[in-house]
Amino acid sequence: MLISGLSILIIGDSNLLAPDRLVNSLHNALTSQGAAVHTFGVCAAKPKDWITASPAGRCGGVDRVGKSPAKVLGTTAMTIPVKTLLANEHPNLLMIVLGDTLTGYEGEFPKVWAWEQVTALTKDITSTKTPCVWVGPAWGG
Repeated sequence: MLISGLSILIIGDSNLLAPDRLVNSLHNALTSQGAAVHTFGVCAAKPKDWITASPAGRCGGVDRVGKSPAKVLGTTAMTIPVKTLLANEHPNLLMIVLGDTLTGYEGEFPKVWAWEQVTALTKDITSTKTPCVWVGPAWGG
């Protein structure tokens, strides 16, 4: 298997939180293929929120390591700066699950704001030389 033995860190927004969301389906799919997976999600997190510690949205956060059940963090959950996470975990791959929080939810898509958000986060990730994939948004290319 191609991912067997890889260490994968997944960070993201509310798409990771609920038991019927990616905290189980994606996490389990990767661990079943032999990857060591850590999933950490914070509701309403935007890309820039992963540069500094930022509070969760009203639906809280989740932390899941390996085959352990997901730990619900509640509304006091905060993001952890991506550079800190990467320095502590040394994953082979960072997977980002963010999309809904970039849509603005109403009106015209905020292209400049979204570009600033994504660029800020990817700049921090690039500085660590950690391979990264981005899951979402569904409307993107």
